[in-house]
Amino acid sequence: MRNRQKGFTLPELMIVIAIMGILATIGTNNYFGFRKKAIIDSEAEQLVGFLREATSRARSGEDGVVWAIEVENGDSDYYQLRSGGIAGDVVSVHYLDSAIKFSDETASINKALLASPNIQVIGTDSTITLTTIDGSLEDVIEMDTYGVITRTSNY
Repeated sequence: MRNRQKGFTLPELMIVIAIMGILATIGTNNYFGFRKKAIIDSEAEQLVGFLREATSRARSGEDGVVWAIEVENGDSDYYQLRSGGIAGDVVSVHYLDSAIKFSDETASINKALLASPNIQVIGTDSTITLTTIDGSLEDVIEMDTYGVITRTSNY
């Protein structure tokens, strides 16, 4: 009578563990890449919505005041809407997610929006570039002197 044991050999188990490790590494990298894209996409959409709200309020002459936007590129990146011009009251403020920052090329912006059928931004076109902390993803938002907003995702 033969006593045969059933089971897997040590080399077979090591191969399976190695394959599982490779798959886990690939899955983790894909997850974090997806997460960064989702965060920068969400921040860019919020910023575009904010700029559209600001131009809409300026076009309609809401509250009979000049509306202004401010983008602060510094230690804590944020943007805000002001009622009553550049030195007016802050209506809303949004701080960027900690994984996102304004690029070094994005200068701090302080723009008044003049009410008229075509929005008139004082000064020149404004370009706002959002980037991930590691610089791997970038989203460029431009607002021309008439309030036309375009967004270009570089990922």
